[in-house]
Amino acid sequence: MNTATETVTEAVISPRAALLNEHLKTQDAASPLNYTHDRCDRCGTAAAAKSWFTYSVGDIMLCGHHTLFHLDALLEQNPVSYWIEPEVLAPIKSVIVPKQDFTKGGDGLTDAS
Repeated sequence: MNTATETVTEAVISPRAALLNEHLKTQDAASPLNYTHDRCDRCGTAAAAKSWFTYSVGDIMLCGHHTLFHLDALLEQNPVSYWIEPEVLAPIKSVIVPKQDFTKGGDGLTDAS
């Protein structure tokens, strides 16, 4: 066997990406957020919340931008629980975002099954 022709097929995954991938496998698909009322705690009324972190002292809700910006610090504080909109994590290398199924029953033109 020639080692020069071997290729590495398994990419190196960062610990953060591995942690997020494991979390996304068990995260409830239904959002706990109310997109009309829940707002980012950092930028106030400017953006709808896309993540929810629960700590022993309270909750933090952030928009997608602030979730990514503060993600490492938020995870280092060992939240009791957290929920993140999967699409927010798409820019992180090696994070596998589950595809959404938008198919409907019936002819696709009406709500009939």
